[in-house]
Amino acid sequence: MATYLGFSRASGGCDIPQASKIYKELVAMELAVHHFNHGLGTVVPELEQVHDWCPLRFSAEYHDSQYTPSVVVQSLTEKLAGVGQPPCAVVGARTSSSTGPSAIVSGVYGLPQMSFTATSPELSDRFKYPSFARVVPADDAAAGAAMHFFEQVVHSSHVALLYINDSFGNHYHQAFQHQAAQHNIVPVSFPLAFPPDPHDVQQQLLQLQATGVRHILMVVFSSHLELLLTQATELQIMGPNYFWMTGISTTYFNNLQFDNAAENATQAALASAIQGMAILPEFGAKPNSDGYHRFLEAWHSLGNDTTGGDAVDYFNRKIPRAIRGVENCFQADAEFFSNNDTGSTAHFAYDSIISMALGACQALVHNSTSFFLDGAQHMASILNTTFEGASGIVRMDPATASRDPLRFSYAVLNVLPQTNDDGITTFTTPEIIVMEPNAALTDWRLVYKDPHQQPHFIFQDGTSHPPPSLPPITVDMN
Repeated sequence: MATYLGFSRASGGCDIPQASKIYKELVAMELAVHHFNHGLGTVVPELEQVHDWCPLRFSAEYHDSQYTPSVVVQSLTEKLAGVGQPPCAVVGARTSSSTGPSAIVSGVYGLPQMSFTATSPELSDRFKYPSFARVVPADDAAAGAAMHFFEQVVHSSHVALLYINDSFGNHYHQAFQHQAAQHNIVPVSFPLAFPPDPHDVQQQLLQLQATGVRHILMVVFSSHLELLLTQATELQIMGPNYFWMTGISTTYFNNLQFDNAAENATQAALASAIQGMAILPEFGAKPNSDGYHRFLEAWHSLGNDTTGGDAVDYFNRKIPRAIRGVENCFQADAEFFSNNDTGSTAHFAYDSIISMALGACQALVHNSTSFFLDGAQHMASILNTTFEGASGIVRMDPATASRDPLRFSYAVLNVLPQTNDDGITTFTTPEIIVMEPNAALTDWRLVYKDPHQQPHFIFQDGTSHPPPSLPPITVDMN
């Protein structure tokens, strides 16, 4: 399998928190390959006897997408048209903007392509992308969950969307507009250039400020977050009278640290404004399933093993050669697997490999006249394969080749401050609410993680009372 992950940016260098997240995805995929090749049902019980009826084995080769469509397409085209053994399947690319073009190429060659992070609704077009599937739902479901939260919890009448002006962001914007109408919310939207441009961010925030809308949803990457939040704080459109949510999973808030003794007015204002924000990860809630807990056990065993150091060396060697020498880029050490945090996407990465592998086995069984794997049959089998994996029950919707959203739930995380005895403020992001869709995706059931905890959600003024969507109406008596 040819696998495309985003280890670095085309502009150069590595984002260490993001590179750590990508590394976890690589480890999860290698773990899945190992479990399948050795018939280990450690996470997915169906693998225990898989080789009694399936002779296939897989290997994965990892490439750096640099989050750039042309890089992925050129690499994939060279592999498929060049000398040597071409891949039998493709995993990735990480972003929707890179996945779309590469899925067209894989479709031309009839190769199944699986993604565990690309969520643009455009990729549900089976005519345009006949060989593409994904183990996550499209953003239609995520936008619906966001709008339901704004309607039911924040009591919004107006919501502003700040979004990346690319394939992913534009299609999320379309879903946002549709879902806002379904929930009787007036939407206003502001596209942001990518890569982030400080002047562009300032202009869009000034336009947002002019609307008076105080409930804001951001669908932006981590590279935009600090710039957006800092400038919004300076413009005084963050804080007690506002509610901000990010619709993309991020570790940005967990890595923040403010020294209250330092006389830095900008940092103090930002620390105060951030508290009470919300995160709605586009990849859903952390699954509370047997498969997920088995995955955690398998993950931790990599560090508990006496050969844990050898395992880390093995995974480090799987990083694309061009990345290993990049200064300040991430590589794990022997303590890496003692961390409980597997990241928001590693369990989906694991399931993407298992879905490909089980689908290939089913295709081979159904085509008993040939030992060769047919791409169209492989794809059809993937869409008809159901299993309990690291991310819960994996079942595809054949109409869209996306994860069935009815088997999915979304969590709302609350950004909360905590200050230690030395006056250092950091932030935690506990899951507060999990939203589960009904059969028609027209309504969502709110499940509080701790029903006895009051208040459930803390807003940016430190209370459980959401601010109004618009400024209070003032009457000029003159």
